[in-house]
Amino acid sequence: MGGGLLLVATVFLLVWVGWSVSGALGIESLALRIVAAYPVAWGALVAAAVAVSVPGWLSRGSLFLAIALLAGGLLAVRLWRGPGPAVTVDPAWIETLGDPIVRSLALAVTVAGVYLGAVAFVTTPNDWDGLTYHETRALLWDQQDRIGYVPSGNEPRLNGNPPVSEIGLYLAMLLPRSERFAALPQFVALWSSLLAVVLLARRLGLSREAAAYGGLVFATLPIVLLHGAAVMNDLVVASFLLVAVVFLAGRSRPELAVGSVALGLALSTKLTAALALPVVIAAFLALVPRDRRGASVLACGAGLLLGAPWYVLNVIETGSVEGGLSGQTDHSVRSILGTLRALTFDAVDTSGFWRSELYVALGVGGAVMVVLGVLVVRRGAAAGRALASGALFVALVPLLLRAIEGPARDAWRHFWLEIGQKGVALDHADAWEVLGLPDTSLSWYGAAGAVVILGGVVAAVVGAWRRQLRRGAVVLAMAPFLLIVTFAFTIVYDPWRGRFVMFAVGLACAAWGWTIRVRSLSAGVALLSVTTVALSLVHSYTKPSGFGLLEPSIARSVWHRDRIDTLTVIRDYDGTPSLLRKVEGDVPADAVLAVATPVDTFVAPLAGPGLSRTLRLVRHGDAVPPDATWLVSTGPSVAVGCLTAWSTVYTDNGWRLLRRTAPDACGALLTPL
Repeated sequence: MGGGLLLVATVFLLVWVGWSVSGALGIESLALRIVAAYPVAWGALVAAAVAVSVPGWLSRGSLFLAIALLAGGLLAVRLWRGPGPAVTVDPAWIETLGDPIVRSLALAVTVAGVYLGAVAFVTTPNDWDGLTYHETRALLWDQQDRIGYVPSGNEPRLNGNPPVSEIGLYLAMLLPRSERFAALPQFVALWSSLLAVVLLARRLGLSREAAAYGGLVFATLPIVLLHGAAVMNDLVVASFLLVAVVFLAGRSRPELAVGSVALGLALSTKLTAALALPVVIAAFLALVPRDRRGASVLACGAGLLLGAPWYVLNVIETGSVEGGLSGQTDHSVRSILGTLRALTFDAVDTSGFWRSELYVALGVGGAVMVVLGVLVVRRGAAAGRALASGALFVALVPLLLRAIEGPARDAWRHFWLEIGQKGVALDHADAWEVLGLPDTSLSWYGAAGAVVILGGVVAAVVGAWRRQLRRGAVVLAMAPFLLIVTFAFTIVYDPWRGRFVMFAVGLACAAWGWTIRVRSLSAGVALLSVTTVALSLVHSYTKPSGFGLLEPSIARSVWHRDRIDTLTVIRDYDGTPSLLRKVEGDVPADAVLAVATPVDTFVAPLAGPGLSRTLRLVRHGDAVPPDATWLVSTGPSVAVGCLTAWSTVYTDNGWRLLRRTAPDACGALLTPL
C-alpha cells in the first residue's frame, strides 16, 4: 500500500474507532459525539503506539496493524451487540447561518480553512520548533523502534516534554514516509477546538447563534488560525483542554469518562497543560451544578492519573518532573510584576495589520459605510445602525490598539520610577511593542482577540448582572488573566508565550458569544475578524502568500519555492540553506548521518524529503557512532574521531560536512572548539 493511502486508511480507522466508541458510550447528540470521537481516536492511536513500542516493534506497518486489529475488534463487538443508539441531528444548527454575522464568519473560516489545508499539505513544513525537535523526535523513535527517551545530542527538548503530539506526528510522517503531512495533528485540532468552544458556550446556556459566533471568532484569531497549518503542539494541547472542560462539565458518566481521557491526553502532550490545571478546574466547576461537582472532580483526578506516566519517566531519567526543561524562575516581586505586565500587554496585539496594512482597517470601514448608504436608501436608517457601528469599530480599534503603546509604557515607567522601583519600570523593555506580524510564535490574538480578552470580563459581568448570562461565564472570561498570572509565577518570560494561552482564550470566546445580541459590537468584531483572517494569511511569516495590499509581501511566495527554500523561509541567514542543499546533493538517501550540532539546529530536514536517512545525534564531546558514514557538525558542538578517517566535503559559515574514508579508532576532536 502506498504511503499516502496507508495514512488515509489509518486515519479512517481511527475516526471509525472514535465514532463507534463514543456511540457505544451513549452519546447521542451529533455535535457531542463528533467532539467526543476526537479524544477517543487520539487515545486509540496512543494506546496502539505504546502497545507496539513495549516489545520494540514500533514501525509504520506494526502501528497500522495494531490500529486495524483494534478497529476489527470493535467491529466484531458491534456486530455481536448490535448497533448503538442512533445519533440525533439537530437541524436548528443549520438555521444559525440565517444570522448574517454567523454566516459571514462561517464563510470566512471555511475559505480560510481550505487555503490553510493547501498551505499545510501542499507546501513543505517549516516551523522552527517542528524542524528542531518535534519532527526529529518522531524520526528517532522510528529508528529505535519504540517511543521513549532518545539519544538527544545537544537538544534536551527531545525528551522532557510528554509524547502525545509527536505520536500524532509519527502517524502523519512515518506512515506515508513524507514530511508533507506533518501539520495534520494541528490542522485537525483547529476544527476540534472550534467545536469545543461552541459546545462550551452551549454549556453556559447560550443560544446556538451565540455559541457559533464565539467558536467562529476563536478560529479567526491569528495565532490560532496559523497554528492550524503548523508543525507545533500548542493547538493540540488547547484542543484537548477545551474538550476536557466540555465533558468534565457533562451530565453522565460516559461524558465524564471522555473528559478524563481528554485531560490525560492534554497532560501527556505538553508541560503547559499542567500549568493550566487550575484554570481547567475553575472552568468546569463554574459550569456544573453544585450537586454534580464531586463526580467531575473525581473524573478530573482520573485524568491526572492518565496523564502521569511520562512525568514519572522524567523523574526516573532526570530526577525532575519536567525532565530538566524548566528554566530558573526568579520568584522575586520585581520579576513577577515585570512578567505579569509584559504578558498582559502582549495581549494588546494587531497581528495581521502589519506595518501600513494597519490602514486596511480604514478601507474596510469606508467600504462598509458605502454599503450602509445603500441600505439606508433602500430599507431605512434602522437597517444600517449596527453596520455603521461595525464600520467605525473595524476602522478605529486597530489604530487605537497601536496608539496605546506609547502612553501605556510612559505611564508604567513614570509610576514605578516615582516610587523608586527602576527595575520594575524597565524590565522587559521590548515587550511594549504592539505587534503586527502574523506568526505562529510571536503573534497573540489580533485586534479582535484583544477586544475579547480585555473587554470580555466586562461583558460577562454585565451579562451576569442583568441575569442574561450565568455567573460561570465570568470565570471563563477571566481565564486568560488567570493563566497569565499562573505563568508569571511559574515560567520565565519570553516573547513567544502567547501560544500557551490558547486554551484560556477559547474559554473566553465561549463566554464572549453572549455579545452577539449587541449587534453593533458583534458586527464590528466580525468585520475585524474577517479582515484579520485575510491579512494573517497574506503576510504569514512562515508561509507568505507573495503579495500584499498596502504593504509589499513580507517575503517571496511560499508557492514558488523549492523544498530547501521553503524549509528556510525563516532561517536563511546562518548557512542552513546551503548546508541542506549540500546534504541533499552529496549524501546518499539511505546513508547513516551523524549530527553534532548545538540546540536549535534544523535537524529533521537532514533525513531528506522521504525521511530515509538514519540520523545519529552526537552529544558535545562524544564519539561519532561507528556506523555513521557522514557527519554534519558546527560549533560550539564537537565530535570525537580520527581526523585522518574523515574527508571534509563542505565547509561554510561554521558548518562542516564530512565523509568517512577509513575506520575510526582514535579520539581526536573532529570539530575544534
